[in-house]
Amino acid sequence: MISTKLDEAERQLVLMALAHLSIARPGWDDALNRIARKIDTNQAGRAALYDAFREQHRPAVAQEGRATPADPRQARIPFT
Repeated sequence: MISTKLDEAERQLVLMALAHLSIARPGWDDALNRIARKIDTNQAGRAALYDAFREQHRPAVAQEGRATPADPRQARIPFT
């Protein structure tokens, strides 16, 4: 196991980056949520701030053309 210290701003930045990635790559949400729970408040098996960032950033990711609609099979995810 690797351990590190993050200040509050860094912790929130990591959660925001994980949330953004989870929107762009919908199949990764479970794994990213598990990571986020290690540095966030756990509410019913979900990381609270991580989920708040997911909701807040979903429209921004949609404008980038990588958003995931309700049906992940309709997602337009470019392979780069």
